[in-house]
This record gives sequence, C-alpha cells and structure tokens, in this order.
Amino acid sequence: MRTVRDALSVTRKEILSLVVSPVAYSVLAGFLLLAGYFFFNLLGTYNLKLAQYVELPVKKGSSIPNLQEWVVEPYFQILIFLLLFAAPFITMRVFAEEKRHGTFVLLSVSPLTTTSLVLGKYLAVFSLAVLMCLGSFSFPAFLWFYSSLEFALLVSAAVAVLCSAALFCVVGLVFSALTDRQILAGGATLCFSLVLYFSHSLADSVGPTFSVLVQNLSPVTQTENLVHGAVSLSNCAYFVSIVLYGLLASVFVVSYQREQ
Repeated sequence: MRTVRDALSVTRKEILSLVVSPVAYSVLAGFLLLAGYFFFNLLGTYNLKLAQYVELPVKKGSSIPNLQEWVVEPYFQILIFLLLFAAPFITMRVFAEEKRHGTFVLLSVSPLTTTSLVLGKYLAVFSLAVLMCLGSFSFPAFLWFYSSLEFALLVSAAVAVLCSAALFCVVGLVFSALTDRQILAGGATLCFSLVLYFSHSLADSVGPTFSVLVQNLSPVTQTENLVHGAVSLSNCAYFVSIVLYGLLASVFVVSYQREQ
C-alpha cells in the first residue's frame, strides 16, 4: 500500500514537471495534428470511393465501400505507428535528465523505494500518452455519432492503441534508465521500437522454427485482432507481459545505480 501511495506521489510530481515542459506540448500538438491529417485524408478517400460507387455502373458481386475498412481500421493502425515516434520524446528525459543534472544523487538517498520511483515515473509518461490518445479518439467518435459504426469496435481498437502506448512507454523507460543522455535514450528507444514493430516482416527469413516467435513479437500482429474488433486474451497477455518485464528491468537497473 505504501509503495502505491509513494508511486502516485511521484506521478503527480512528474506530471507537474511535464506540464511546464515545452517538449510535452510540442509532442502533444504534433501528434494530434498528424492524427487529424491522416483521419480526414482517409475520410476523404472513403467519400471519393463512395461517390465513384454511386456514379459508376455497379458490377455484379461488388460491395459498397465499408467505413470500418476504409477509415476506422487504417486510422487506428496509423495511430499505433505515430505513437512509436512520439514515445521516445516523452520518455527520454525520465531518468536521463536526472542523471545529467545531478539530481539522481538525491533519488539515491530518497526514502522512496525503487519500485515506487520507477512505477511513478512510468505512470506519469503513460498518462501523457493516454492524453494524446484520447484526443485522437475524438475524430472517430464523431463518426460513431453520425454513422452506424459499432461502439464495441471503436472500444476494441482504442484498447489496441492504449496497449501499444503502454508498450512503447516502457521501452523508453528502460533505455532512459540505462543512460544519462536524453538523445541516446530517445534514439535507442526509437530503434528498438522500430525493430519490434517490423519484426513480423522477418518471419519468412528466419526459418520455420522461429517464424512464429518472431511474428508474435510484433505489436502489429498482436493488435491486428483488436483493431478488427476481436478481443483476445493472448493479445492482452502479450502487452501485460512486456510492460511487466520492462518495469522489472527498469527497477533492476535503477536499483543497481542507486547503490553505486
């Protein structure tokens, strides 16, 4: 109970530091601008296809362009890809900045446990990522009001985006704990996240023994069912496992550094 209380205290302090950070506002604004651009671009393409379907002779067996297939699913997949680039910017300063400014020494003698410290900082950056996601969810929410989209589909796709945000944030947390340079932490987070994201494309080149493992390591594979509206326990277990392993790795690294 004390660990949770201390973690929430650290979270509040970190959120206050993020509120006055121009980087946080820049990342938030850039993410929402790109999300809006891609959403209205997809919606415009869908309207064009729908107009062509109405004006041109309908071929036998052809189907009406589907809003879910043309707009909703691609949009949420794009959000996941955008988060991959946004996460390094909001996580690279978590521990690296403390070390660069020498305030990490104060953390070393702090009565806070390493677990509450790591958990608190993670919750802070994840809260910012959730805020970005909630802003981007407002675009498809308008479609739900004015169309026949299923609400359960939007919720499932939103869960996929939030799970991906949790994964990319914990990756950034680990690399920020490993170095005292923000740029190095951000670059390493981006590179590792890109390798993880595109790992499914390597499945055919690693042989049948490791193909399934490599394919399932990718968040693209794990979010595919969620984006299509199918919630799977194995997909949720993947994200929970990665986040827990990342937090444990961060606790181990920070605990070792505090003892030095």
